[in-house]
Amino acid sequence: MADNPVELKFENTLTEGMQKYFTKMGVGENKGADEIAKKKIALQLLDYVIQGSPRENITAPLLYGTLRQSASVFVGSILVKANGADANRSYSANPNTITVGFDVSYAARMHEHLVPANTPDPIIGKVFQPGERTTATGGGGKFVELHLKADGQYLIKLYADMLKKEGNN
Repeated sequence: MADNPVELKFENTLTEGMQKYFTKMGVGENKGADEIAKKKIALQLLDYVIQGSPRENITAPLLYGTLRQSASVFVGSILVKANGADANRSYSANPNTITVGFDVSYAARMHEHLVPANTPDPIIGKVFQPGERTTATGGGGKFVELHLKADGQYLIKLYADMLKKEGNN
């Protein structure tokens, strides 16, 4: 049973003047100031997922580094960063979508808790509950979702600040 992705939805309530301003900034077209701001936010989200954030300390689990080295982040179909040789280099998505992914065969099964209940971790033999930290370093399952929930509103504000800054350059 796979969970649905976490989505933040917003209603368009822009005035005509704001719509013209956002069009000038490239918002919705993934170009100009909008593209630069989204790429910076994508990198910040990836950093939070791997290193933790002030609002959520869970991180991608770390035993050998394989999972973290398979991380990649995209804005739409544009690769912003790939952490290592195992990271995805191509992905197709809506230009307004930021995607963080991990490309190792066990990632979804172990860290999205898709294994049958009461199945022990194959490496350390412990049975983990959803969301439980799986390492002494603070890593655990659902680490991307937990950061979207904890950091989502902050990242949206940061995007707005970046858009304004980049639009003035």
